[in-house]
Amino acid sequence: MRSYNLNNSIIDNKNIYTPIVSLDSGMYFDRTVNLLNQNFTNTLEPRLFYVYIPYKDQSTLPNFDTGLSDLNMQTLFSENQYNGQDRINDANQLTASITSKFLDKNGKQRLSGIVAQRYYFEDRKVFGEQLDAKKANSDIFMGGTASLANSLSLDAMFQYDPTSSTLLRSTLGSKYNPEPGKMLNLSYRMIDNVSNNNADLKVFNAAGQWPLGNRFYSIARYNYDLKTSQTIEILGGLEYDGGCWVARTVFDRISLPTSPIPNYTFFVQLELNGLGTIGSDAKKLNTFLYRNVPGVRTVNQIPDVNRQANFN
Repeated sequence: MRSYNLNNSIIDNKNIYTPIVSLDSGMYFDRTVNLLNQNFTNTLEPRLFYVYIPYKDQSTLPNFDTGLSDLNMQTLFSENQYNGQDRINDANQLTASITSKFLDKNGKQRLSGIVAQRYYFEDRKVFGEQLDAKKANSDIFMGGTASLANSLSLDAMFQYDPTSSTLLRSTLGSKYNPEPGKMLNLSYRMIDNVSNNNADLKVFNAAGQWPLGNRFYSIARYNYDLKTSQTIEILGGLEYDGGCWVARTVFDRISLPTSPIPNYTFFVQLELNGLGTIGSDAKKLNTFLYRNVPGVRTVNQIPDVNRQANFN
């Protein structure tokens, strides 16, 4: 149920009830296989996710902060395709997927793959012109991960349109993380026809964190547009571990397609362990680093055994 009580509005009071029926089912099969003279447990996991939501006319309701979510491997298994509370889509649809995994003798996942697609039994009405409401099925989504060693992993994700036989999106990535405080990410991302404006996106990204010795740690990110041969973003940071205190500075330069002038951001911070910080806002800086360098750990989050190794 959604309820609105607004002042100075055509809609002073409005309630709308939208029932949602969903059924999530799956099965699990496994067998033992031998690969490269090692025994693995190979699983097969089919899944069906059905959603029924009757159509409700919501054209008279306000929309404060709701937009249509991007359809991807995660939202395929969501009931509401909107990312806010002001709209609920109508649905009579079934999402089908099949996942296969290879687990080693310790139960660690070494290899996995998934294929998923959504099937529509009725045309969608709430979405209006935001998508092709008459399509009988969605694009096909495929993904996979591989853990080649305890510190090295690869992942891939693809979105394929069977109607036009077009690969719409692809993401390839690798991560090297031998221990906390040592991490390197490399990725390539391609999106065909971005926002339906016939512009393609092809981006290479490198990000990481590594100790330099003598208590210094480096943080960096480089984002490059292969389509336009332009640098999108350069980020560099330095942390010093003083034991009971940490000093850090971060510089970021980002070029936006909407502006010919790059945006610059600069953080300087002194953190006194257990007491607080001086300088840039700690929450803002941490959020900035986690968003731009996935998997990064500030010095305070690195276990002592790994920090001590960088003291000399």
